[in-house]
Amino acid sequence: MAPIRSLLLLLPLQCALAAVTSTKRQDDSCTLQPDASGDDAAQFLEAGRSCSVVTVPQGTTLNIATKLNMTGLSDTHINAFQFDFQNQSTFWILGGENILLDGGGTIDGAGQAWYDRFATNSTLQRPISLTIYQATNVVVKDISMINGPNWFNLVNEGRNVTYSNITITAESTNDNDPKNTDGWDTYRSDNVVIKDSVIVNGDDCVSFKPSKRVVHHVKVASFLTYS
Repeated sequence: MAPIRSLLLLLPLQCALAAVTSTKRQDDSCTLQPDASGDDAAQFLEAGRSCSVVTVPQGTTLNIATKLNMTGLSDTHINAFQFDFQNQSTFWILGGENILLDGGGTIDGAGQAWYDRFATNSTLQRPISLTIYQATNVVVKDISMINGPNWFNLVNEGRNVTYSNITITAESTNDNDPKNTDGWDTYRSDNVVIKDSVIVNGDDCVSFKPSKRVVHHVKVASFLTYS
């Protein structure tokens, strides 16, 4: 049976990615539209490498159907894989330094298909929606995350990571409840701040795994709708 692999990025008017590579021309700009192949991962990644500013028109949906590795970013603003830790996998790896992910968009993990499959196969490996990996000085704000197949966020070996004004929702349309839909998990990370956020899910609001120093958990309202 073929694995389920799909992540929808419902992004706002402008997505700005700056200084991803040293050879990037600062006056280049790109506008993304959905690819006819049904998978926008390659063009999204290439735009980040090649363009100073990447624009996704309002109302546009980008379908990320393959793994998206965006580590190695530097001084990057985005307006819009396998892990040994607990044998996890992830849709999107974001790493580097001085990264801002914002803009009011939605990350849709297409979780219902995973909830239905997991109900009959408890060994199914379900991916994390977004992983901040070995990153320093990261801000994620003004983003909605829905229908995560598994944990919504993992901070793995990160430092100075802040989440602000995040709305997380995991709800099923049938009797197959979402499972393990933690809002955030942290691992070996230093100075993680979570504030002004709302979570409606069926599991932990925040799960603190072994961390280097301190995780600040501030102003988070959590509503557990499933047992």
